[in-house]
Amino acid sequence: MLRLSFSQRALRFNFPARTSRGSLAEHVAWYLHLADDAAPAVVGVGEAAPLAGLSLDYVPTFPAAIAQLCERFNAGVFATFSAADAPAFVGLGWPSLVFALETAALDLARGGRRQLYANAFSEGTAPCQSTALCGWATRPSCVSRYGKSWPPATPASS
Repeated sequence: MLRLSFSQRALRFNFPARTSRGSLAEHVAWYLHLADDAAPAVVGVGEAAPLAGLSLDYVPTFPAAIAQLCERFNAGVFATFSAADAPAFVGLGWPSLVFALETAALDLARGGRRQLYANAFSEGTAPCQSTALCGWATRPSCVSRYGKSWPPATPASS
C-alpha cells in the first residue's frame, strides 16, 4: 500500500530574491513523500513551493490543505498511483500540490532517485539552458555570476 506524508523546510537565500511582487529573504518549501509499504526505503519526493503574491495557492490554509491531502490519500488505500491521476485527485485551486504529487509519483516510479528524466542536464553533463532564476537578481549580479555572455543566446539567435 502507498503512503503519503509531508515535510517542510525554510530556504534562506544568500541574497534578496526578487520577484515581480517584491524581494524574498526566505521561502518555505513543502515536500510530499510517497512510499510503498512493500519497499519503504524507496521514496518518491515532490516539492510544493507556492510563492507569496505570485501563486494561486499561497494562502494561510496551505498547511492544512497539504495535511488533508495526505490524510485523504492514505485513506484511499492505493496499491498504485500514476502521476496522471494527480490533478483529479488533488482538485482545482492547488497547482503546487498537483505538481508535488505528480513529481512524487514519477520519482517513486523511477526508483526514488530524484532524477525524473534521463537527459544531459539531469546526468550532470550539460548546463541548464534556463535563466529563469536570474530574474530574481539584478543584471550586474547575473553577469558577475554567469559572465559577460548573460543572457545566453536563444537557439533562434545562435
